Amino acid sequence: MVDDPPTIRAGGRVMVLAFSTRDRGEPRQVFVAPTATNGLKKPSSAVPRWYFLVDRSQLDEHKGRITGKQLTDILLAYEAAYLADDDSD
Repeated sequence: MVDDPPTIRAGGRVMVLAFSTRDRGEPRQVFVAPTATNGLKKPSSAVPRWYFLVDRSQLDEHKGRITGKQLTDILLAYEAAYLADDDSD
């Protein structure tokens, strides 16, 4: 899960982002090491195109969060991968 803690506590909308412990062959995957904050159990890669916004009330449990810098790195990787894909057409 990605967002700032005050929003999570307030029950607002949060961005949910998928991580995978396996290489999914996604362009520009971003490696994220496990920490107590992000809740990952194993080294994982963020899959930038697997994200969506949901109301906090829709989530049963909070597993963790990443920093704003990590989110920026992931979204920039997503943008770079798909801009490069568009340029190759």
